[in-house]
Amino acid sequence: MGKLDALWAYQKTDMDVSRCENEMRKDPTRNKLLRLRNFVGEQQKVLQEMEAGAEASQKRVEQIKRAFEDNQAAVESGTAKLSQNAYETLEDVQAALREAQKLSESLKAQERELKDIQSKADSAEIKLRDIRQKVAQARTQYNQLKEGYDKTFAEQTAKLNALKALREEAGKDIDDSLIGRYNVIKKQYAQQTVPQPMAQLLGDQCGGCNMSLPAVVAKRVKDESSIVECENCGRILFLKQND
Repeated sequence: MGKLDALWAYQKTDMDVSRCENEMRKDPTRNKLLRLRNFVGEQQKVLQEMEAGAEASQKRVEQIKRAFEDNQAAVESGTAKLSQNAYETLEDVQAALREAQKLSESLKAQERELKDIQSKADSAEIKLRDIRQKVAQARTQYNQLKEGYDKTFAEQTAKLNALKALREEAGKDIDDSLIGRYNVIKKQYAQQTVPQPMAQLLGDQCGGCNMSLPAVVAKRVKDESSIVECENCGRILFLKQND
């Protein structure tokens, strides 16, 4: 068997491997498991962010409460001084009233912020409960699906390993540089479900891209004097001996 005949046989086993890998990737249960796993992961991040936000909000509430208590104490102190006529001049009284007004406005602002934080916390708690419930449901569904899929995956993996063994056997006598060139071309067609780095020469046309080739190129393929690649698609050209 010539080197191109061997490589052609290798491609057949390689295509079988690609088909099997594609079937595994497209398995509906596998893809549903991946979606569930990704959903749980994404929602876990959301939960962590929300919990971190809740912790920051709680710290802010504590700060506001301390400031509120300090301002309230200052207001009570100022009010007591006014009632006791503790200020000596009118300017002192006016200054105390201005300070009391500022403290009152600060207290109102702190009350508004506390209400706003509480309102957001209530909404966040509802959202957290909803997310936790959905995550729990997704985990349950994932575990149920995975239990059944594990057997299917084991069977698919065994089939894939057997096909890979056949491919390895088919390629054991092929020069490493030729296999390397084959794989380089294969990467160029990675977007295809079943990449085919080789193509038959059909008359004077490449069987991969159906483009006509110069007579001298077709002759080189037929002579098998060297490895010939299609000038248009780059595939390694091969001529079956019985064609």
